[in-house]
Amino acid sequence: MSVISSKAFAAALRDYGVSLREHKFDGVQWEDHDSPGGWNPHGIMNHHTVTGPDWSVDRTVRLLWKGRSDLPGPLCHVGLDRQGVAHLVGWRNANHAGKGDDDVLKAVIAESYDRLVPNENNTDGNPHFYGIEVFNDGVGEPYPEVQLEALFRINAAICDAHGWSAKSCIHHKEWQRGKIDMSWRGDLRKEIARVLGSGPDAVVLAATSEEIIDRYGDYGKEIVGEANRTRLALPLACALVEQESNFKNIFGCDLGARSTPPWCRQSVTRDRVQALIRHVRGGGTSNGVGLTQLTYLPFIERAELAGGAHDPRVQCRVGFAILHDHVRDHGKRKGLAVYNGGPSRPNFQYADQVLRREGVWKGRLGRVPPVETARGTVDTNGTPLTVRSGPGTSHKAVGQVADGQKVTIYCQAKGSKVTGTFGTSNLWDRIGSDRYIADVYVFTGSDGAVARPC
Repeated sequence: MSVISSKAFAAALRDYGVSLREHKFDGVQWEDHDSPGGWNPHGIMNHHTVTGPDWSVDRTVRLLWKGRSDLPGPLCHVGLDRQGVAHLVGWRNANHAGKGDDDVLKAVIAESYDRLVPNENNTDGNPHFYGIEVFNDGVGEPYPEVQLEALFRINAAICDAHGWSAKSCIHHKEWQRGKIDMSWRGDLRKEIARVLGSGPDAVVLAATSEEIIDRYGDYGKEIVGEANRTRLALPLACALVEQESNFKNIFGCDLGARSTPPWCRQSVTRDRVQALIRHVRGGGTSNGVGLTQLTYLPFIERAELAGGAHDPRVQCRVGFAILHDHVRDHGKRKGLAVYNGGPSRPNFQYADQVLRREGVWKGRLGRVPPVETARGTVDTNGTPLTVRSGPGTSHKAVGQVADGQKVTIYCQAKGSKVTGTFGTSNLWDRIGSDRYIADVYVFTGSDGAVARPC
C-alpha cells in the first residue's frame, strides 16, 4: 500500500485514540489543501514549530495552514498542540521536509539502517514524507507527556495504516543537514514501536469478548488472557488463531493424512508433542502445533519450557509473543508474512488473508475506547521520590519527584518489590518516557492497578 485516502488517514488516528480537529479556512477543507508536487509517501518526518507557549493554538495553526512569505502552506499535515490535540491542516504534498539526502530516503524505504546521518541535500522530501509539527520553541521548552504520547500514537497510526514499522519514522535532522528538530532527546522509534506492538486495541477487554470468541470456536478465555499478556491487539490475535487452526487444538496437516508423527489434524496431547519433537530431532519434518500452529522446533521447545506445547494457553502465549515482535519490527503486514514464511520467505498472501480476518474481528468485537491515563499523588512523608529508567530498583536513577507532587500515570509495569507508604508491591508507574516510580509511594485511591499494563 502506497497511498491512503484522507478519510482513512483521519480514521487511523482516531482508532489510536488521537484527539482530532479538522480545519477549514476560506472555504477550503484540510483534505483539499496542498502544495504543488507529487505524493507517494514512504515515511513520517517529525518537526518542532519553533513557536513558544506565548503563541496561541489558533495563531500556530494559522501559520501551519497559510505558511510564511517565503514558504507557502501547508507546512505539514498534522500540527500537534501542547494538550495532545492533532490539528489536520493539509493533505498530499506539504512544504515541511525540504531537500535532504537520497541515501536517507532509500534507507527509510527499505527500513534498514542503524543510524541516519544526512551528508547532502539533493532530494525533495515533500512528496515522500508525512509532516508532523509539534508545538514547541525548540530551545529548551519541555514537551508535555500528553503531547509526546499523542505524537507516538500519531506516528504508530500512520505506520499501521501503511504496514510500516517504526523505522519509517524520522526526525527532520535525520533528513536534512543543518536541522536540529525535533529537539526532544528521547528514543522516538522505540516509543513508536511500543505503541505499534500494542495496537489500537491494547486494553484489558471485558468478559464479553471471551463470550464473542467462543461463539465462533473455543478458548476465548485463553485467547483474551494471552493477547493482553503479550500486548497483541485482540482482533489480530483472533484472526491469527482462526487462520491457523480455526480455534482447534490440533496438529497441522501439511504432509497429508497420517496417524504417526508428524501427525495430521489429531488432537494435540502431551505425548504426541513429545513424539513430534523426537521425530524432528531425528531428522523428520515438523508440523504445526495447536491454536497458533507453532512449527519451528525452537518455538515448540519454547512452549514446552513455558508449561507445555500441548496447552492452548501456552500456544497462544508463545505464538502471540512471536507475532507481536514481528509486527513491532516489520509493521503489521510484513510481520504477519514473516510469522508464516520466516524472514527469508515472507508470505504476503498469508498476511493479506489474516488482515481480512482481522477486519471482520474488529467488527465482531466492536471498537475499544482509547486508553485512559490515571492520576496519583506522591506520598513519601517528606523525602523526594527517586525516578528510575525502568520498573525496578536495579534501573538507573534519572531524577526525583517531590512529596505531594501530582503525577500522570500512563501505564503500569511489574518490577522489583518495594516497601513504602502504602505497603509492599512490585507495581511501578510510568510517568514519562523511560521514567518510572514505585507505586507504593503514590496515592491513587486503589491498592491495585489503575492504568493499562505497559
